[in-house]
Amino acid sequence: MTKSMDTGWFYINRATGTDQQMGPLSWEELYSLVAAGTLQSDDLVWHPDLPQWTPVAQISGLAPAPAPMAASAHDYAPAAGNAPAAAPGNERTLAVVGGLVQSSGFMGVKRRTYTLILTDYRIIFAELTREKMSALADQARSDAKTQGKGFLGQWGAQLGASGRYHEIYRQMPPEAALAETPGNFAIDRATIQKVKFRSSTSGDDGTPTSDYVIIRTSAGKYKMQVNGSLSHVRKTFREAGLC
Repeated sequence: MTKSMDTGWFYINRATGTDQQMGPLSWEELYSLVAAGTLQSDDLVWHPDLPQWTPVAQISGLAPAPAPMAASAHDYAPAAGNAPAAAPGNERTLAVVGGLVQSSGFMGVKRRTYTLILTDYRIIFAELTREKMSALADQARSDAKTQGKGFLGQWGAQLGASGRYHEIYRQMPPEAALAETPGNFAIDRATIQKVKFRSSTSGDDGTPTSDYVIIRTSAGKYKMQVNGSLSHVRKTFREAGLC
């Protein structure tokens, strides 16, 4: 550990249920929290010399446990010298965009579906996990059956359930949306440098094949495929003051 890391530590306080960010602390104070069991090996800490929020177990000298990969680690790096600030208590949801897909891995085989919650402070990426999709489908089928619908009606209800789920975020508090699923994360509006909308084409006739919204920040780029109207997504971002 370098001398510069003696102070300036932050950690995520999961005990509040809202992933509240605490600090700054000295190394000794942080170590005391780990020794007392207040911070566990998979809890997240951050320092300006680190590229991103990091599990306690991956910080040399802080915990002896082997380093696991934390699913809840934020996928963006904070700006140098500044920990990601906690959102104000009066944060407002301005708009919601559902059905955006982020691809990763070889040939983009890994796909995650997100709802983007645009607030006056940040963009929250709320993941629609397989477990959540399965639960939604089961609930939709059960509701349709209760309403007396037959097989086709129940099947149709299942198909439409996940497509409408993003609407709940219009009423859900932003902090609750962020904490809903471990894979959820957020980027501050202050870090956003540019938002672009792009259509890719194929063939000689230039037929559109895929639409994308690309969010470029000081920490990196987020490219999301749009399943729906690109013009509607562009209008939503514009009305939220993001482009």
